[in-house]
Amino acid sequence: MKFVLGFLQFWNDLIIGDCWQIAVGIAVLLGLGVAALRFQVIPNGLLAILLAAAIMILVPVILVLEARASRAQ
Repeated sequence: MKFVLGFLQFWNDLIIGDCWQIAVGIAVLLGLGVAALRFQVIPNGLLAILLAAAIMILVPVILVLEARASRAQ
């Protein structure tokens, strides 16, 4: 049982880390990307570029918001 809990803790630390908001934001963006692929809303090549750009914008925005929130406390 100790091995299983250690394994799950490793994956939690690897994927979520210290900022769960980034993990949730990326999961939401990927979910929207899957929906866009499923319904053929955007061409595949353009969708890949848009998702990459959205993730590159999302991460610094969340980090700045978290830094401001921690300073306000």
